[in-house]
Amino acid sequence: MRRLDRSGAAGIELAMLGPILLLMTMGIVDFGAALLSRAQIARALAGSAEYATLAGQNSVAPATIVSNARTLAAAVNSYFLDSPTVTAVVNQGAAAGAKCCPGTSWTCSTSTSFSCADGSTPGVYLTVTAQYPFRPLFPGDAYLSGKTFTDSIVAPLQ
Repeated sequence: MRRLDRSGAAGIELAMLGPILLLMTMGIVDFGAALLSRAQIARALAGSAEYATLAGQNSVAPATIVSNARTLAAAVNSYFLDSPTVTAVVNQGAAAGAKCCPGTSWTCSTSTSFSCADGSTPGVYLTVTAQYPFRPLFPGDAYLSGKTFTDSIVAPLQ
């Protein structure tokens, strides 16, 4: 019986499977970069919320708190994230002097006898929201191209 010549079979197999393995690796790298970017955004927003809480307890002007919290949230330095859009709003835009109860539906009032439905004490809150367009390392990534990560955090000021 004659033995078959298998020289070059490994090269052909690599040529067939190589592009598939390369695409899978590229997807894994981009997905990991997306997870890292989300963690960086969360860390930046947590820093801005911590600043807002501490500054609010020290009677810093709300306009200064809003400006500095916005700057802190925008400070994410990553190759994968383009310039962010950061908004910071006190009490969801309620009237000055209003106290609010945060939650899924905010309730605010300037009345001194106002109380929250859940029994908590109404207060002044800062909401910082950041939107970061994600830039994948490999632009042909159909799943992650054009994605915008959005995250927000609510911090008590008083």
